[in-house]
Amino acid sequence: MTDTIATGTNRRFHHTATTTGTAADVWRLWTDVSSWKRWDKGLADATIDGPFEQGAIGTIIPKRGRDARFTVTDLDPGVAYTFATDLPGARLCIRRDFVEGPATTFRHIVWFEGATARIWAAVLGRGFRRELPAAMAILSERASAGDA
Repeated sequence: MTDTIATGTNRRFHHTATTTGTAADVWRLWTDVSSWKRWDKGLADATIDGPFEQGAIGTIIPKRGRDARFTVTDLDPGVAYTFATDLPGARLCIRRDFVEGPATTFRHIVWFEGATARIWAAVLGRGFRRELPAAMAILSERASAGDA
């Protein structure tokens, strides 16, 4: 486990990691929703209704808290995607993309938007900022091992 916290504020933050795996390995892990729980230890499970494509709807089942529906709101296959979860008066958005460079470097950007975003950021943001680096470290290891 790491003591690192994602960079930014509780309302908008990001973390970047590098792997010896390929971008294709990372992409397979990112888009295999049923495997999210293997690298995001805050999840009990995650499912998606149909193929991973723009507009697809799924469910995140956290170890603590309520299940949440998400929608893939933006997709550039093999490059980046964004998904969003509706919260009362706000949305939680997560973008996953690659950072150009000689190594396989990937990034997760997380933000809250909407009228009550400040409240949700205060309630959830710090915990998410603490969990993100560890999740990405596990994702890096799994991609390096070709566990996609």
